[in-house]
Amino acid sequence: MLRFNTIGKITYMFKNVYIDERAPLVALLVAITKDFGPECYKDEAELLRQDIEHKYDIELSDLQADKIQAAMLILTTDHFESQWKVFESVCHLANSQHDSLDELNPLESEELIIGLVEANLIKHEVIHYDDDVNLYAGKVFYDYGFSKAPKLFPTAIMPHNTNESDDTEKNSAISELFDARTDIVLQYVNKLPKS
Repeated sequence: MLRFNTIGKITYMFKNVYIDERAPLVALLVAITKDFGPECYKDEAELLRQDIEHKYDIELSDLQADKIQAAMLILTTDHFESQWKVFESVCHLANSQHDSLDELNPLESEELIIGLVEANLIKHEVIHYDDDVNLYAGKVFYDYGFSKAPKLFPTAIMPHNTNESDDTEKNSAISELFDARTDIVLQYVNKLPKS
């Protein structure tokens, strides 16, 4: 009886992750990996979506399906760190916002930081960004008011700026956001079933 309840709880927990449109990318990645194994990373997006919907008798939203694909893309490719438009879209998805690769949708610095949290937790290694992404990030941080690349993204290529201001408060603000978001994501993931 206990085993049945445990299995039921696991099913219930992952079902909630799939339907929770605020679920972090990391949590969705954990759920699909535990449900279908790492082999599912190679599945076609629509096939994986059908498998989830069938297993849990739910209709997966387009946002959730896109977030799952974003998490797998971060883990299995270098597109997040090498293509600015993919970087932009994945960061929007990490913020639970729909995005299209066909439209320009500039990030705010806070959205970029939340995307970095997710990518760092998924990759679990130092990420080296290509110049296209560094230029894009530099523009985002410049628009936020940074005069130099922030400590959290030291490779950002900033637009030429003759006004050297003190970025201490801005660095502190995005560091606090990064740490707070990391804690939120880890708390969410730590509530997921372990088996």
